[in-house]
Amino acid sequence: MSQAYSLRGAADFADLIGQSGDQYRSKAAEIEATLDGHWNGNYLWESSNREKDGAVIHAVTTFGGKYGPTSKEAASTIAAYNTAFCLEWKIN
Repeated sequence: MSQAYSLRGAADFADLIGQSGDQYRSKAAEIEATLDGHWNGNYLWESSNREKDGAVIHAVTTFGGKYGPTSKEAASTIAAYNTAFCLEWKIN
């Protein structure tokens, strides 16, 4: 998520110094397009071998971007992960 944000910043900087930022904007758009594949309609997931991983919550809250901490996807993800982890671990 942060990669796209950083690339847009790099594009703006390139434009500022008289260079083209188009390649950075293009790559940012490419990265953001892949993010939709990590939303299954109920929660955001990391990879097919471990769909519910706390790293997703960290990424959402730290890096924001398309699915930032105030998005409905983030709220749904936190709810789904809370349910899953509370059922799995007695300490919760």
